[in-house]
Amino acid sequence: IEDPTSEHSKPVSLANAETLNAGHDIPGLAEMVLNLRGQAFSRNVEVPVYQSQKTQFSMLVTADFFLYIGGKEAIIDCSGLGEETLSLLRDQGIPVLSLHDEKDPSLAVSRVLEFIGVQFDSNPHPFMAASRGETRNIEMTIPGIVFQDDRGQNIFASRLKLPDQIVGFLSIKGYKVLNLALS
Repeated sequence: IEDPTSEHSKPVSLANAETLNAGHDIPGLAEMVLNLRGQAFSRNVEVPVYQSQKTQFSMLVTADFFLYIGGKEAIIDCSGLGEETLSLLRDQGIPVLSLHDEKDPSLAVSRVLEFIGVQFDSNPHPFMAASRGETRNIEMTIPGIVFQDDRGQNIFASRLKLPDQIVGFLSIKGYKVLNLALS
């Protein structure tokens, strides 16, 4: 193996390296992903589920996240609306993503991205240490999810606590790191 320092390469700079933190819980993580994608949403919106003209009865539910996907109303539920309520919403043609029982932040990110129609890759990602052929290189494979924010910047979301040097390395490769470790 050739010593990579023998190449005329710059040392890894941490100045532009940025680690985004997912927050404390799944709703905070969902909000971070929606914001990164530039997806407009409202929090804690009352949505009518049922209305009767004869009895003036109406049933409202509070949607944790209310958004429009492809011009249609949609809801992301984190508090647990219940199967009957979710069924009523779906019967009215309102797509609902329930994250109430979701404990895995990686799966939550994947589900939110899929729900809003964003392409992503959740396979472990190989990165070459130097810019030379594979036979004379070191490959580092890191588990995570790759997607693009609303400005086309690559986001690498991982549950691993990545050292600053790896974050700097990924920054040089064109990625912002989203730390999925919920605090």
